[in-house]
Amino acid sequence: MVRFLSGQETEFGGQAAYLMRIFGIDGMAVSEKPLENTPDTVRLSEDARLKAKLADYVRANAAAVDLGIYELPDEFLAKKVISWSTFGSAGLANHPFTPLFEPQGV
Repeated sequence: MVRFLSGQETEFGGQAAYLMRIFGIDGMAVSEKPLENTPDTVRLSEDARLKAKLADYVRANAAAVDLGIYELPDEFLAKKVISWSTFGSAGLANHPFTPLFEPQGV
């Protein structure tokens, strides 16, 4: 989506933002699809019932999560997200579950 060179973004030595989306094609129709295992953090943060349902789902599927073979149901998924290169996998923006389930007061 955008890339800032190190001369423009001197605190980070450069960075990039990637817009992630998936589309399906069925004949002449194009539709937006949910991103696999990528929670819609905005919607989940605003809907306590849906967030609790996600927590129950993760809790009930802990063994599959540990094995890396779980799949979140579509009702929890985002259709577009932005991934930031700054700090890579250590960047908070690239950890969508953290702000949803961070312990209170931490």
